[in-house]
Amino acid sequence: MQKINLTLVLIGFILGTSVAQGDSYQTKKANLQVYGEFKGENFIGTSNDLLINLDYETTEIEFKLKLKNLKFSIDSLNKIIQTNNQEIVFNGTLSLEHINTDEHPPLNFTMEGWTEIKGERRKILGNGQLHHSDLSKDSSCILGIVMSINLSDVGVEIPNLKDDIKIVIKQAILEKDRT
Repeated sequence: MQKINLTLVLIGFILGTSVAQGDSYQTKKANLQVYGEFKGENFIGTSNDLLINLDYETTEIEFKLKLKNLKFSIDSLNKIIQTNNQEIVFNGTLSLEHINTDEHPPLNFTMEGWTEIKGERRKILGNGQLHHSDLSKDSSCILGIVMSINLSDVGVEIPNLKDDIKIVIKQAILEKDRT
């Protein structure tokens, strides 16, 4: 089985389940970067609008991103994406039993979850690291994730877009969910 490192797939994720609301932490403005090749040219896509919810008791995690909020270094790719109102949603679980909100050393984890593309559930695997943070009484951790995905393996086909992409989530500061 080809290993797919934790990343959000550039195009097409929808999944309707939500993360359980236990000891939940979130960020609404996480930084997401997508690296790939379009028409033979390397690109980077960025967004600061990634929503992440993480339940510290169950280690269930959810990502949400409106596709049109990705901005690319290639104008023609921007034109394709900017008209798409689809929301990318990923639901999964970290390979940790639970997360101590008071203090912990850096925690390495694997992640497994699902998304739905064209009506079919697709499994996504990944890796990341969680660091404890004392930035404020409401913030707890800084999350980093890297994923490599083959778009054909998850059922995504975009003309002139090379199948292999890399997704990086950088320094997502998770704060106590007040909802």
